[in-house]
Amino acid sequence: PHVDEMIIFHFVTDHRPGIDIQERVASATLGKVEIEVRGLSTHWAAYETGIDAIHAAALAVECVTDINRYYPLARPFALGIGTIQGGTGRNIVADSVRLSGTLRTPDLREYQEIGRLLQKRLADIEKTTGAQIRLSLSDQPTPSIVNDGVLVDKALQAGAYVFGPEHSTLSHELFLSGDNAALFFQQTKGVFIIFMAPNRDGSQFPFHSSRFDFGEDVFPFALCTLYRYLTMGQEETLQ
Repeated sequence: PHVDEMIIFHFVTDHRPGIDIQERVASATLGKVEIEVRGLSTHWAAYETGIDAIHAAALAVECVTDINRYYPLARPFALGIGTIQGGTGRNIVADSVRLSGTLRTPDLREYQEIGRLLQKRLADIEKTTGAQIRLSLSDQPTPSIVNDGVLVDKALQAGAYVFGPEHSTLSHELFLSGDNAALFFQQTKGVFIIFMAPNRDGSQFPFHSSRFDFGEDVFPFALCTLYRYLTMGQEETLQ
């Protein structure tokens, strides 16, 4: 079927109710990072005959952290390791370690730039340690959501009508989340709306925290905002 435009929305906890919309780029270009480190196993009593994969992996993690904190990319990005698996026993020099993580950038060009830098830095660690290090980076990352400017203005007007102008805000600071809905945004224009939903007790916990929650009191206002958005320019008005 033909789709004229898309609206997607998320709820997040915040200290105030309302809506927030990114001016253009609304989510990150997102891909998996897998680093496989191969060393040479031996007993720690004869450690000089082996190649310590854990040591090489530790240097790789340090490298990732250094890039994430200090590489001077013009726009925000995130590169990090989320899991580490390796080793067979406490008295054995590990011969393999697997690291997995994420790379998130505003667009594909910056994603590829960070990927090339990481590959070069890992090659230097190979030379230093003697370990073999293989980087696997998603070559078809989830693209960024890019909001349509006209639809952004329309959504801000709808939010201002329901929540008030001071609670309908345009954001310029990219939050590096990812969303598969970006694939649909490549086919048609759309807008990504964030509804701020404060908890009654004032608590705010980050995404993926076991204590994350948001206030459901905002639901009727969110529904009214979507209705207002869909009916703007028509004769119907909110009662």
